[in-house]
Amino acid sequence: MSTFYEFRMYNLQERFKIDKAIWGLLQAHENFKTGRVTHEAMANAARPEVPAMNKLVGQLTEIAQASAGSGDDAKYCLAIIRVVNDIISIANTRPAPIQLESLPVEVRWRIYRHYFRIPRSQPLVPRGPRGQGYLRCRCDNPDETDPVLGPRTRDRKVDISLALTSKFMHRDVLNYLYNQHLLYFPCACNMAYHVRTNAILKESLARVMFHWTGIAADIGITALRPLHIHSLTVVVSKVTGMNVTDQELAFREFFIANGPNTLPQTRGIYELMSLRGISTLNVQEIARWRAPPRARSELRSLSLLLQDNVTRPREDEDDDTA
Repeated sequence: MSTFYEFRMYNLQERFKIDKAIWGLLQAHENFKTGRVTHEAMANAARPEVPAMNKLVGQLTEIAQASAGSGDDAKYCLAIIRVVNDIISIANTRPAPIQLESLPVEVRWRIYRHYFRIPRSQPLVPRGPRGQGYLRCRCDNPDETDPVLGPRTRDRKVDISLALTSKFMHRDVLNYLYNQHLLYFPCACNMAYHVRTNAILKESLARVMFHWTGIAADIGITALRPLHIHSLTVVVSKVTGMNVTDQELAFREFFIANGPNTLPQTRGIYELMSLRGISTLNVQEIARWRAPPRARSELRSLSLLLQDNVTRPREDEDDDTA
């Protein structure tokens, strides 16, 4: 006899004065044998009662010895002892380590935040082997010195060794970095490269800062259109107007350009105006000690223009609320 139902039928709880908690474990052990209770749940429930179960085993052993190893008491005691010892062995098994994958995403990202310790004010610069020169880009190499982030940009790399431990960690860690931190792109061509070639970045990107320059500025800005970014910072400089729109090039076949190129003539302006669903928009200028400043009125006008356009809801959001 070794089933809980037999123990209950013969009223062994009252007969041997078995504690209510241990009696519940005997019933749980029966469910454990039939697969209705997991090993982990059984072990967690039994661990706090191990001292009491050891004490019970001692008491039952004394009863069995007192009956000279014969009779019903000895038989019942030995049956209960076998079950209790099995429960104790289950309780003594080392609990399975918590798998990081099993934790909620909020908890995992909190762990990553303490692991990386990246200041929120520090923009991250994605890097790629073919980013330089993408789409005939002739912009400065951001690995050396960037006019926005300053000198020694190369020394600001983030160690992503954690992302190389497994496929899950690769996606999860990069998803955290791309989603929770401001990503800076030294030119719009570089931005086009990363958004087009990095699926995880494209899926996770939320806060973008880019230097508005580059021969493919229109393509790089267009690449942001399907993304659900909520914060955009546009950095302008003296070189922002170096490349003009196709419309402006068409006009210049018949009209002579007077003065420096303005922001409304700059390649990418129409693509910027077509972005939607961005809740936070900032327009910044590269530090004045690095380049001649643009007119304040021009920067303010650009900020108002973009605020009026990019903060509008996306078309797919309109469809959802219709």
